[in-house]
Amino acid sequence: MNLKKWEVSPVQKENAQQIAQTLGVPYFLGMLLDIRGVRSAEDARAFFEQSDSAFSDPMTFADMATAAERILQAIEYGERIAVFGDYDADGVTSTSLLVGV
Repeated sequence: MNLKKWEVSPVQKENAQQIAQTLGVPYFLGMLLDIRGVRSAEDARAFFEQSDSAFSDPMTFADMATAAERILQAIEYGERIAVFGDYDADGVTSTSLLVGV
């Protein structure tokens, strides 16, 4: 079996502690931010305060308008809608959000 080792950037503990204290967040969150390359409380604030323009518009996906119209039609006529998802963290989360609506 050929296993790959997951490499994580080393934590700069002093930086993580400083970010956590300045922002008033748990140390663990300071560590995660440090691992992501956030080096100051100002960088952390910018990381969390991203505008909507930082995200892509889902309507630019091919046939998204057609899919959205079909979903609205199914809702209007009381049809059942199947939701498929995968088993990674974002897949389970997004699937549960869709099913819970």
